[in-house]
Amino acid sequence: MKRKKTIFITGATGLVGCLLTMKALREGHSVRLLVRTSQGQSSEERIRLTLTMVGLPHDQWGQLRPDIEIYEGDIAEPQFGLSGDKWQQLADGLSATYHAAAFCGFQNHQAAQARAVNIGGTRNILNLAELSRAHLFHMSSAYIAGDTESRVFERELETPPRWKNPYEETKFLAEHHVHSHCRKNGLTYTVFRPAVLIGDSVHGRTIRFTSIYPYMKLFHQLSTRRKTSPVILEARPGASLNILPVDFAIGAIWDISQCPECEGRVFHITNPSPLKFAELISIAERLFGLRIELVDQSPSGKATSLSHYRPYMFGEPEFDVTNTRSLLRNYDAAFPELNESYFRKILNYAVDQNWGKHQFTTLPQEGGEQALTYTERYFEEFLMGKLHEQLVKDLKSLSAVVSITIHDGKTETWVLEIAQGTLGSVSRGPAPSECSFVMGAATFEEIARGRYQPQQAFFEGRVNIEGNMEKALQVATALTEFCKSYPFEPKDDGK
Repeated sequence: MKRKKTIFITGATGLVGCLLTMKALREGHSVRLLVRTSQGQSSEERIRLTLTMVGLPHDQWGQLRPDIEIYEGDIAEPQFGLSGDKWQQLADGLSATYHAAAFCGFQNHQAAQARAVNIGGTRNILNLAELSRAHLFHMSSAYIAGDTESRVFERELETPPRWKNPYEETKFLAEHHVHSHCRKNGLTYTVFRPAVLIGDSVHGRTIRFTSIYPYMKLFHQLSTRRKTSPVILEARPGASLNILPVDFAIGAIWDISQCPECEGRVFHITNPSPLKFAELISIAERLFGLRIELVDQSPSGKATSLSHYRPYMFGEPEFDVTNTRSLLRNYDAAFPELNESYFRKILNYAVDQNWGKHQFTTLPQEGGEQALTYTERYFEEFLMGKLHEQLVKDLKSLSAVVSITIHDGKTETWVLEIAQGTLGSVSRGPAPSECSFVMGAATFEEIARGRYQPQQAFFEGRVNIEGNMEKALQVATALTEFCKSYPFEPKDDGK
């Protein structure tokens, strides 16, 4: 049997830290988490909300909570702002530390905050490592090599001539402190350098909508406006962008960290065959129905460019993965295919979350009566009140059994039986149907409020249809008219 470990994780409300937390808990370990206080929300609520955003079912929190210790503090403060007793308590009995907290701002005015968190926070972690003697797993960045297109090896690097931004600089200096401090003080450590992490390969989930997401958001907005002229984008067609699904990255980090041979080594967690911008744009044109032209520089100044990302549009280093392959021999073969289907998945998730604005802010309380969600109220209260009524006037030719599946942290399915245009029954739970609609909660709510047509949602990739396509499109036409005639706007939901 595996020995249960006590693992300290920083950045547990960030993308890497929260997924490492979930991984450790599901592997049967206990975790200690450093969480900053936040006005109006307890540290426990922040952790629970974050884990829910990346897929933790509501009913599993109670099972995992006994294995979670929360320390309220700040990574940039000496001893994280903890008292001496709390600091010692945190260190006692630790098996390992995963240092994932980071400040990811790229802009020059954010340099002071980047130094405080990325450099100062790492120094504080090293002090804890001295006290606990626990193995340190440090999350660095593949981009610490700075402004170069040379091959970057998995070893301690020389100071580059220049960095593209404060993030690269402070992550380089933080990693340098880890190498030197651990060698000097006899501490065991491992360094991971992940590249650009985006939505997971299964659901497209993420809690960070940066890097490629601002461009996707822009393309999505332009596509909804039916833009016909080309979008001019500043980028080199042959340059690559090293992006990878976050679930694959976390799996690789976790598996390597279980190998004794990882001690004292650096591992690139990168895409072994990164996509070129020409390939990415070809996919984007199909996803969004746009014409996109790549130019090195727009003479008119009308090209699309986000200034802090622009340096990454014209070339990046090649990242050596010799160390990674030595411990994960199936690394290349297991890497998910980044095809149109995958990008549609992350696009659908981003749209459903309104690019981060629709993520969870409250959760149902454990025990006692729980308030119904908008979706539950729609099916269980509103639609139940429409039983045995004609959905759409003069639409007696439609008979169908249709299922509607909604993803909102958990997956719920409702089945509607329509006979000669009349709503015969509404039931909860999977059941045989002729066709099914699958969508996120935000998309469903827009449709139910009469603000978004089901056909449009389908053609924009926000609704997936399974089963009898002809029947599904007939149902979609009827639902469009129904939602337009009977928009569901609860009077007490504040919208």
